[in-house]
Amino acid sequence: MSLSATSYSYDLRVLQCPSCGAPITCPWDGGQVACAYCRTVTLVTRRPEAPAWNDGPAPVRAEAHSPEDDEKARIDALSAQLAPGAPQSPYAPESAPADLRTRMSKVTKRAKAFADEQWRTLRAEWHATHACDQARAYWVGGALAADAQAKGDHLGARAALETTLEMVTDEGYRLLLYSRLVRNAAALGDVAAAKAWLGQCNPRPRDVVLETALRSAQAAVLTAERDYVGVLGILGEKHSAPLFPDAIACYEFRVNALEMLGREDAAFEELRNSYVPVGNASVLWWLRIDGLAPKTVARGMVRIRWIRFGLGVFVLAVGAYVLRTCGVFHSKLVRF
Repeated sequence: MSLSATSYSYDLRVLQCPSCGAPITCPWDGGQVACAYCRTVTLVTRRPEAPAWNDGPAPVRAEAHSPEDDEKARIDALSAQLAPGAPQSPYAPESAPADLRTRMSKVTKRAKAFADEQWRTLRAEWHATHACDQARAYWVGGALAADAQAKGDHLGARAALETTLEMVTDEGYRLLLYSRLVRNAAALGDVAAAKAWLGQCNPRPRDVVLETALRSAQAAVLTAERDYVGVLGILGEKHSAPLFPDAIACYEFRVNALEMLGREDAAFEELRNSYVPVGNASVLWWLRIDGLAPKTVARGMVRIRWIRFGLGVFVLAVGAYVLRTCGVFHSKLVRF
């Protein structure tokens, strides 16, 4: 198995060097490790395990409730969080710090430099006090991990995610990070690692964004196992409650499952449906990076090229009209 395919091994700890930021690797139970780049020796602690997920002892009640009733009530409560006027989830992208949403909304060198600066500040704060702004750490660390993954730097992405995991204690942000680790491991074909990371996730979250992240992680494992019927069983054939609307990974795995089951038109239609809630071609971009739904990606790229061509023709036509109009006005001004 290649280095990239083992980048998410659960038996290892992969963190960022506190001195230079390069990935450092050691066994999951920690130890001293020297950075291969700057030679700084770091004492890495044992990876903390997630708690045994349960709701505690059941309260004594007059009437009996079956597990099916409890699960239905949970799903109904999650769906209600998507109703108009419902309070926004603290884990939704819209809840991220305002300056991060403004300055990191586009993939640019300036945005990357801003993220790097924010990350250095957060890391210094955490090393000094073992505390930091949880939301800011999650969004900045996640952005740096996504940037590394898009560049094919799987070990760098893993280091960014696990370092962020070390910095945050909020169980919601930790579930989101575990979900990312599951999806990245599954994308590289390391199903064993993906399942191990999935085992750290709360199986019954009470927040709709966290439920969406959990289902996308489950779908990633099923995709790696080529159980496409199972993927649609987890995500549904159409994007609907209790899944958060802005869920790129869910669209991605659903589109791929539909194509793999021979339903290519349905796959392309679902890709088109993703353009409004997710924005532009984000799902198409990640499908290309992860190597999923190749036929649907090809159709999507053709569509985008035609749209760009049409926009180009429109801009040229408007420009020609403006020039012609200005010329007419100029002639009139000269005449009068």
